[in-house]
This record gives sequence, C-alpha cells and structure tokens, in this order.
Amino acid sequence: MKSVLNGFRQKQLARFLLLLIAGYPICAESRQNVRFHHLSAEQGLSQSYVYSIAQDDKGFIWLGTQNGLNRFDGHQFTVFRYDPDDETTISGETIRHIHRNQQGKLWIATDSAGLNRFDPLTGNFRRYQPDTAQPGALPGNRVRLTYSDSRGRLLAGLDGGGLSLYQPETDDFRTLALPARHIWNITETLDGCIWLATREGLLRLNPDLTLAAHYHSAASPPFTLPTDQLRSLYTSTTSLLVG
Repeated sequence: MKSVLNGFRQKQLARFLLLLIAGYPICAESRQNVRFHHLSAEQGLSQSYVYSIAQDDKGFIWLGTQNGLNRFDGHQFTVFRYDPDDETTISGETIRHIHRNQQGKLWIATDSAGLNRFDPLTGNFRRYQPDTAQPGALPGNRVRLTYSDSRGRLLAGLDGGGLSLYQPETDDFRTLALPARHIWNITETLDGCIWLATREGLLRLNPDLTLAAHYHSAASPPFTLPTDQLRSLYTSTTSLLVG
C-alpha cells in the first residue's frame, strides 16, 4: 500500500514539476509553448515570498517562505508552524534554506531561530540553537544554508556565526576557526576542496576543512577580488564561478 501511495504522489508531483522537466526541449522550440501554473495563498501556500524549494525522498515538495514551512503533495499544502509551547515544532517562521542530505534527512535553516532537522517518521523537528551552557551548540541563530559534501559531512553556514560542522556521533556542532563570520554560499570542487562565499571574501578550505586560502579585495594581483561581499558559487569540471 505504501509503495502505491508513493507512486501516486510521484505522479501528482510530476504535474507540479512539469515546467521544470519540459523546459529543456522547449528551449529549441517556440516560447509560446511554455505555460505557468501559479501556486499562492489561494491554494494554501502560507506566504508567496519563497526563499527555498526542495524535494524529499517520498516525492513531497517543500517550500520555505517568509512566513512558514510548506509541504506540497501535488494537491494541497501542509503548513508547519512554530509553537512556543511545543519543542517538537519548527523553531521559527522565516525559512531561509531547505536541504536534503545523502541520508534523506531534511535540514531547515531559519533566519533568526537556528536550524532544524525534520523526522519524517514522527513529523517532529529537532531544534539546534545557541546555548552558552552547551559547548556543541550552534554559535548563532541566523542560519543561511546547510551543505553536504562528498564525504557526507554536513556544514552549516551562519550569518554572523561562521561555519559549523555537524557531528552525528554527538548530535551537535563544531564551529571552525575561519577569518569570516558571514557565510552566504558553499560548494565543493572535484579536488575535494570546500569553497565559501562570504561577506569577507572567498575562502578555500582543504579537504580536512582547514583554511587553504583567503581571497579578498585587498589582496595583491592576480588574486584581487572586485568586492568582498560574495553570494553565489557555481562549479563545473574546469571552473569555479563566483558572484
């Protein structure tokens, strides 16, 4: 029965993703063939300002908005709300980033309420927030994103709190000593190096997460950047693009 339901959900979600799937061949055809289907508050979306979109291993589409976390099953939305009296609910309402790691777990970053991990079996959230009494707590509440590298390590980039490494054996985080506190994007190149786009320039980390290089606007040519405030990273087989 479970497999039947999952198959049904996949078919329904295929309608939602039709534009994405069909977009590639359309590039060579007429633009008039493209049709947009709008999902808004009228269809149950908690808020129309969407920061992040992800799909879980069951086929559900997750949308992080400025006011709530949404799960779409192809027909309707389920909204997950913060409840101050229930620690199993999500920790905040402004969802900055949704990430599914290699183990299929969803990590939800909030703008000012820390990080959350969703348990699909119970429907509960595990909160990760600053706590001066806990050495392994997150160093801040403003989490920009999480990223899983090729080794399966989960990295959390914070706005003002630097970069933290999740330690699954103790279910906590270790903050890395780096010359940047505002992490806005993370990627990995084929050599296993981790690159960070930050407000303090571009950082390259060795595979063991130690600092390899720091590129910024005050560096000597040819390593000078036009600005230190970087937000976007893209890797190909031969290049790293920085924006």
